[in-house]
Amino acid sequence: MAVLRSMKRFVTKALLAGQVVVLQDLGRLQVSLQGKCYPEEALADEEFEPRSMIKGHKIVFRPEVKLKEAIAMGLSLKRISSEAME
Repeated sequence: MAVLRSMKRFVTKALLAGQVVVLQDLGRLQVSLQGKCYPEEALADEEFEPRSMIKGHKIVFRPEVKLKEAIAMGLSLKRISSEAME
């Protein structure tokens, strides 16, 4: 648990600094922002606050190819009746 807590602090600090966090043999983490478009004239306004244009954010995980392949090889599909889902 101590390792995971330390990793959480490291990942948080790196993501807030705008860095991509590479987890060797697992994948990459990075922050993605969603925002509104604004006219170029707004940049000249002294009261313009770019942060106000951010609508949301998420952390994106992009797995390494070997991880994706390992998961794909282990997947199996099985048909079940709708009665089993109730």
